[in-house]
Amino acid sequence: MTQNQEMGEAARSIGFVFFSALITQGSLLVLYLVLARLLTIEDFATFRQLFLLQAMLNGIFFAALPTCLLYFAGRADSDSDKTGYLRVIVILTMTISFLITSLLLFATDSISMLFNNNQLQLVLPYFSLSPLGILMIALMPACHIVTNKTAIQPYLAALIAVFIALPPIFAALKGAGLVEIVQLISLLYLFIGLVLCVLMFSVYSVSLDLNVNFRPKVKAVILYSWPLLMASAVSIVGLKVDHVIVASVLGTYTYGLYSVGAFEIPLFNLLQNSVTSVLMPKITRLLKANHIEQATYLWRRAAAKTAALTFPLAVLLMINADLVVTALFGVRYIDATTVFVLFNSFVFLRVMTFGLALRAMEKTHIELMLTLIYLLLSLVGSYFMASYYGIKGAAISVILNTIILSLALSFYTLRVSGGKLSLLTIYPVRHLAAALTLFFLVRFLQEINLLSFCYPLLVSAFYSILVIVVWLGFLRFMIREDIA
Repeated sequence: MTQNQEMGEAARSIGFVFFSALITQGSLLVLYLVLARLLTIEDFATFRQLFLLQAMLNGIFFAALPTCLLYFAGRADSDSDKTGYLRVIVILTMTISFLITSLLLFATDSISMLFNNNQLQLVLPYFSLSPLGILMIALMPACHIVTNKTAIQPYLAALIAVFIALPPIFAALKGAGLVEIVQLISLLYLFIGLVLCVLMFSVYSVSLDLNVNFRPKVKAVILYSWPLLMASAVSIVGLKVDHVIVASVLGTYTYGLYSVGAFEIPLFNLLQNSVTSVLMPKITRLLKANHIEQATYLWRRAAAKTAALTFPLAVLLMINADLVVTALFGVRYIDATTVFVLFNSFVFLRVMTFGLALRAMEKTHIELMLTLIYLLLSLVGSYFMASYYGIKGAAISVILNTIILSLALSFYTLRVSGGKLSLLTIYPVRHLAAALTLFFLVRFLQEINLLSFCYPLLVSAFYSILVIVVWLGFLRFMIREDIA
C-alpha cells in the first residue's frame, strides 16, 4: 500500500471515528447546556463533578485498554489473534467497571469530603450504576477499528446519543431536580452497557471461553499496559487535579464557574482522540518495520490537517469568548470568560499526542516517569496559583505544566529513536505561528476599541470573518508551497 493510499484509508477511518465521537459528546454538550440554565450553579457544579470523578477513575483504571487493543491489533498475525485480544480487553473492561462501581458506592463520604460538597453523598450511590455503560461506549471505537467496522460507529453513536441525552433533558424541562436527573441517566447508562456487552458477545464473536490462549494474552496486555495505565492515570489526574483543588479551596459555587470556563468544545479533543486511535496501529506497524520516514510522513500530514481545522476554530472561540460563554451557559457564567480563553488554547497542544511514538516503541515507562513529574507540578502549581490568583491562576498552572510535559515527551522520543524521530518536525509550527498572530492581532484591535461605533455583534462578526479570510489565505499559501 502506497503512502497516499495509507493516508486515504486513515482519513476515512478517522472521519468515521471522529463523527461518531462528535455525536456522542455533542449530545452530552446539549445536556450540559440545558442543565446549566435550569439548575442552580451549585447543582450544575455537582453534576459536573460526577462526570469529572468518572473521567478521573477512567484514567486511573481504564484509559490504557483501548490503546492496548489498538497496539496488539497492529502486531497481530491473524484475525483470530485480533479477536483473542478483543476478548481480553472486553472482559477486563467489564471487570474494571465493577470495581469503579464498588468504589463509587462505598467511598461516597470520602469523595464528598475531597470535593467539599455534601450533595455528592445524595447522588453518588445512584451514579455508581453508570460505569459499565460509560466504559463500553468509550471502548467501541477501538473495537470497530480493530474489526474494520468503523462505518458502523456513527450509527451506533447516534442511537446511544438519543437514548442517553433526550430523557434527562425532557425530565429537566419538566422540573426534575438534580437527584432525579442523576437517577435517570445512571439507569440509562447501565442499560446501554448491558446491551453493548451482549452485542460484543453475539455479533463480534467475543466469547467468554477462557481457552489456553487467554492467559498469555492477559499477561501480554498487563505487561504492556501497566506503565501506560499508570502514565494515563497520572496524566488524567494531573489534568483534573486543578478541578479538585478549585472545588476544595474555593468552594462549589466557584467551581461551577471554573467548570464552565474549563469546558472545552468537544470538537478539539474528539478529533485528536480519533486521529490517535487510527494512527496508533499504523505507526506501531511502521516503526516495528523500521519505516521511520513513512511513519513521520503519515503523522505529519495528520497533524497538519488537524491543525488546519482546529486552530482557526480555537481562535474564533477565544476572540469571542464572552459571547460564546453567555450564549451557551447564560449570563450567570460571564466571569468564566478568561478561563474559557485559557483552556481553549490547549488546542495548540492537543493537535497531536506527544506520547504516541513512545507507546508505539514500547517505551511506556518513560511516559510514566514524565507524567509522575507532571502530576507533582500540577498538584503544587494548582494549589498555590488557585490560592493566590483564583480560577485564572489554576488555569495558567495547568497550561504551563502541559507545555513542560509536551517538550519532555518530544525530547525523549528523539533520544529513544536515536535522533530519527523528532516531534518538533512533525508538529505544525507554521500553523501555530499563524494562529497566534491572528489571535493577538485581533485582541489588540479589540483592546483599542477600533470599531466602537458599531454594535458588538457586528464587531464580533467582522473580526470572525477577518480570521476566516486570513486563515484561508494562509492555507492556500501552504498548499502552493507543498506543490512547489
